[in-house]
Amino acid sequence: MPAAKVDSVPPARNMSANISLPTKLLAFFWHFIKPYKWRFLIAFIAPVFVCVETTVKPYILKLNVDAAESAAQPADALPQISSALICYIGIWAALVIFFRFQEWLQFDVIPQTRAQIRLQTTRYVMEHSHQYFADNFAGSIANNINDLARASIDLFYWVNWQFSSAVVSILVVCIFL
Repeated sequence: MPAAKVDSVPPARNMSANISLPTKLLAFFWHFIKPYKWRFLIAFIAPVFVCVETTVKPYILKLNVDAAESAAQPADALPQISSALICYIGIWAALVIFFRFQEWLQFDVIPQTRAQIRLQTTRYVMEHSHQYFADNFAGSIANNINDLARASIDLFYWVNWQFSSAVVSILVVCIFL
């Protein structure tokens, strides 16, 4: 039986490799979402679709009312109303599907992203000297790492639901005007 190396360290615990993390906000965020970029992109579709839906559905309803009002007989309005009604129901169904898909993606990706942020920032901090830990309380450093992971995901939610929704709403309104 070969002798085991006493000084070998598993790859996950090997702190000798220099770990560098981006210092700019967007670069830092991109560093962690890059492996999941398509999933995050798909997660952006639901808020965008909500903005389009809330703007388009009243317009479709208006088209239905106008078609019903302008028809001499109720049967004459049925072809015009049916296409708009199918579009109305299709938008609602697509919205439900996008929301469910987005929730599934968030339950799949967000915990992994938080874990990666915690793991890589902890590895980065572990490369510092003993004096660094003596000067900055280790518990405080751990709390900052935890806050960083939570704040990064909160930033994603804010950009996803607040910022992108506002931008898309403005664009949709400009298109309809």
